[in-house]
Amino acid sequence: MTVIVNTCTRMPAVFIDHGGGPLPLLGRQPAISSFLSSYASTLPAIPRAIVLVTAHWERPVATVSTGSKYPLLFDYGGFPKESYEYKYPAPGEPEVAKRVLELLRAGAVDCAGDEKRPWDHGVFVPMMLLFPKADVPVVQLSIRSDQDAAAHLKMGQEGRKTPPLESSFSAVGLAHPDTFCPLAAVFDANAFVLCTRYESVQWRAVLRSNCDSSAP
Repeated sequence: MTVIVNTCTRMPAVFIDHGGGPLPLLGRQPAISSFLSSYASTLPAIPRAIVLVTAHWERPVATVSTGSKYPLLFDYGGFPKESYEYKYPAPGEPEVAKRVLELLRAGAVDCAGDEKRPWDHGVFVPMMLLFPKADVPVVQLSIRSDQDAAAHLKMGQEGRKTPPLESSFSAVGLAHPDTFCPLAAVFDANAFVLCTRYESVQWRAVLRSNCDSSAP
């Protein structure tokens, strides 16, 4: 995701495990909720906006939420009633969305805008913990439905071509060795240090192995 702040410091690209559905919000995955709740305080500044790549939105091409206001999409099932009543009224950021689309198009990355698709739980679950006041605008970015790793790597390369006053801070959904490759391709190797509950040498080795562009 791309974040604009009033500083020349570029924030790191970050992979975030948001847990299982709404479980971190329900207090049933305390390690994840604790990590996300404290992470924002480590940033050099409060971001103007967050561009968040979600693993729960697949489109034929990279698709960017370009609207100024979005409802929530409760794309999970079998959880307590309260988990279907969450509110997260953070605004969208059309200007940042426009910039993301410009970067992707300049890099010959197929992309599109979307003014209506709600924010799925890959967006609102981590954001409710990271910025509970809902005072940081969000731009949602899909992955490609073909899950092509090279195409996602290209997305990340172009998205990182931001000017000095723009910083990058990225997040996607739950990591699994079988599906992580096209998602993590958006990030650089340093992103793996923030995989929360999977923080281990062995797990990071699996992720790096799956995402190695030289692998078959």
